[in-house]
Amino acid sequence: TLKLVNNLPFGGHLSIIAPAEFLVPTECNMDLSVHPDMNLNFAALGIQDRKWSEFLKGDVTCQGDDTDSSRVRLLFTNNEKFLKAQVVYVLRLQVRNPETTTPYKDPWHFASYKNLLPNDLLDEATAPGFTINSLAQAAPTPQPSPA
Repeated sequence: TLKLVNNLPFGGHLSIIAPAEFLVPTECNMDLSVHPDMNLNFAALGIQDRKWSEFLKGDVTCQGDDTDSSRVRLLFTNNEKFLKAQVVYVLRLQVRNPETTTPYKDPWHFASYKNLLPNDLLDEATAPGFTINSLAQAAPTPQPSPA
């Protein structure tokens, strides 16, 4: 989830830097929506409210680096879309998980900017990461009990 202190205006961008072990493809995929706990009545929202509350495919450009890396920018340059301050959003970003394990909980870094340049910072935050464990070689399969 994501909640901004300031509006991220149309024409701005959100920069995300994942821990180095995660890879975001150059042509990345993402999904953005208002968190259900916000209890928005979408039927009652006007056209202006849909600019910050409804995100369809193509409304936000997901831009990875020229080669797969842990960095991505979400560009709010289409259809007058923006993120509204104090609204909780759900962001789903497709990444490739690390191929190695690590006990370290490296943070994710988020920064919003009012344009496409990295000079006009609006908000900045880090989110705690998590350890990367080994894959399970085998998992027990529960057996249904006889009826």
